[in-house]
Amino acid sequence: MSRDDTRQTERSLRVDAARNRERILEAARHEVARSGADTSLEQVARRAGLGSATVRRRFPNRRLLLEAVQWDQVMTLCAEAADQARAADPHQALRSWLTSVTRYVTSSSAMAASLTPLGRTERGESCFAKVAAAGQPLVERAAAVGAVHPGATAADLITVVTGIVLVTRDEPDADSRARQLINLAWAGLMPARTGQRIPTGNQVEGSPGRH
Repeated sequence: MSRDDTRQTERSLRVDAARNRERILEAARHEVARSGADTSLEQVARRAGLGSATVRRRFPNRRLLLEAVQWDQVMTLCAEAADQARAADPHQALRSWLTSVTRYVTSSSAMAASLTPLGRTERGESCFAKVAAAGQPLVERAAAVGAVHPGATAADLITVVTGIVLVTRDEPDADSRARQLINLAWAGLMPARTGQRIPTGNQVEGSPGRH
């Protein structure tokens, strides 16, 4: 085999590996939302249409896979914050981003726990710090136009969401109760505009459910 052939083969293997990794993460996101942090590697492999050995080569244990899912979604939240920072309406930009944060933490208790100040990956990375730093410009823009309490920070708002989700997770109708309390918190931190009604618990964007 020539050197060019070897390089082409190596490139193909890297492409296949990247494609398999994305399939695994996508399957894991679905399974974690459906079954929670107890999702097995075998469940993920079946949904991804891959062999268990392939999944285990990429993620030797469930914790590493869960952390990869968490970090992938954290980076999505950070990218969305950067996009929303360019939006014309600071109030709506912050509300939209916080809706995404709420969806993330209500997808499972494990996701909620990852967005607490103590939540860290095995490498010591803080999902909380990463997301808070990404969201802070949105909070500052909203505060500048009077759309959020001037003393609020992104870390405060994330803590409110995760705290409510974790406290209500064992209630009979946990999702509805959490959404109701989150809206009450937003009503205090993010004043309604003139002519706007503060949404009730049933008017909050839905979530896929917690486990």
